[in-house]
Amino acid sequence: MQSLQKNHPRGESGADLVYPVFSRRSNGLSVGINLFPTIKTCNFNCPYCEVRPFRNDASFSLERLEADLVEFFQNQACGRFASIPVRDICISGNGEPTLSPYFAGALAVCVKIRTAFPETAGKADLVLITNGTGFLDDSIARVLHEAVSSGNLQIWAKLDAGSQDLFSAMSRSGYNLEAIVQAMTAFARQSPLTIQTMLCRLGEREPTPEDARCYAATISAMVNAGAKIQAIQFYTVARIPLEPSVGPLSSQQLRAYIGYILPLIPSAIPVHVYDESGEIWMDAE
Repeated sequence: MQSLQKNHPRGESGADLVYPVFSRRSNGLSVGINLFPTIKTCNFNCPYCEVRPFRNDASFSLERLEADLVEFFQNQACGRFASIPVRDICISGNGEPTLSPYFAGALAVCVKIRTAFPETAGKADLVLITNGTGFLDDSIARVLHEAVSSGNLQIWAKLDAGSQDLFSAMSRSGYNLEAIVQAMTAFARQSPLTIQTMLCRLGEREPTPEDARCYAATISAMVNAGAKIQAIQFYTVARIPLEPSVGPLSSQQLRAYIGYILPLIPSAIPVHVYDESGEIWMDAE
């Protein structure tokens, strides 16, 4: 279990479309969906990312995705995961899922599989892990609204910083944080979001009280503007990151940082904190 949690294997060179993972934030077995078996595809270049650049001859098709999911859930009862309930089916994988031309189709396949296997897949949540840039695209936002409404999709949207400087360092992208936050807020007025936030060391830089204040101000502004935030997940590095200068925060550091944030954000938002091994804090007051 520990090796699957830390490595998140996706087949030879990341080629598998469907891969089982023991996830800290899912608190159990998660079935990952990888839309990019051929090449890593992302519009962020996060230094803490565990997915190395790669290229292989694998291909993606919705037919193969459906077949792989059917095979997994048909064989789950007699395989090594027989006694382990699936907590979620999670669209994530080797990049930003909303960049895939197959994204909407993959969502539909997952909904179909949950209906076909009601005692296993049907009891699992359907989750999208996204860096939030898809909210800038009206066509993607419409697909997501529909999936939340009709397919019970849960969206875990990345928000690693409340200031442009830290956002740029964490994403290593040219995106404007304010634009993403505005698009995320507009989306969350209609469909709820869970916010996911990475806390880690970047070289000699560790999160500061000022970072916490900026982050809390951003969350509070979103809520005040009508965003429905279901929860915030704070987590640190658990797998080998892309950059060797990136490192995890200790449990004590995580607790101290969350201690700065909690008094500054709306108290109704549940907060979950995960160190390298699992959940260490749940504040749902």
